[in-house]
Amino acid sequence: MPKTRKTYPPSLKAKVAVEAIRGVRTAAEIAKAYDVHPNLVAVWKKQALEQLPSIFAGAGAGRPDSDPEKDAL
Repeated sequence: MPKTRKTYPPSLKAKVAVEAIRGVRTAAEIAKAYDVHPNLVAVWKKQALEQLPSIFAGAGAGRPDSDPEKDAL
């Protein structure tokens, strides 16, 4: 009988990643608190840090009344 992989909700991944980024506790402590493998803590932290710039890059891109020249002043 094949083993199935655990799936974790995005909200849990985000909580774990933010806590890892804050750096108050070690990855092992975070993993134990959330019942996940320590390697997942590192992976989720890396993914969050890689995607943060793209989140902020599109902040004003969708506004139709946005004028780049006006915003630069």
